[in-house]
Amino acid sequence: MKQNALLAKSIKEGDEAAFELFFRAEYNNVVTFLNRYLRNSLLAQDVAQESFIALWQKREQIDAAGNIRAYIFTIARNRALNEMALKIKPNALHPVFPS
Repeated sequence: MKQNALLAKSIKEGDEAAFELFFRAEYNNVVTFLNRYLRNSLLAQDVAQESFIALWQKREQIDAAGNIRAYIFTIARNRALNEMALKIKPNALHPVFPS
């Protein structure tokens, strides 16, 4: 747990090496997790990349005492749900059989 907090603190402070270490350790786990939602491995990889980018861009908001692993999975899940909603909305707006 202390190692996780140290990693979170380092990333929050802008340590690129710490972020790369975290990325390498968790990327495949996040992709696997996302693939359960999206059922598309390429889309899961894209959403995982976007999730890590979002984490880096909002690193100042990281709770250094919190669980950064849970945080990246929350970001990823929310992005997957948004992606799924985007796929549903166009179908709801357009009839299946155009007149």
